[in-house]
Amino acid sequence: MTISAPLKRPPGPKGHLIWGSMREIQRDPLACLMHTRQTYGDIARYRIAFFRSHLISHPDYIKRVLQDNHTNYKS
Repeated sequence: MTISAPLKRPPGPKGHLIWGSMREIQRDPLACLMHTRQTYGDIARYRIAFFRSHLISHPDYIKRVLQDNHTNYKS
């Protein structure tokens, strides 16, 4: 039997308990995304109300998601 390590989730802003990062994104979306990239790196995890989202900033990672393995991801 193989025991796998728990999945490591990307870091990201904690945000409000209920709304997550929704207010920051509504206030200034570009500034929020740029700040997240500078603070958390090439992959960051967001919570917007009850939805989870990821910010992918590195060109190689973007190519992997949008071109190489697009069938693996929900739109």
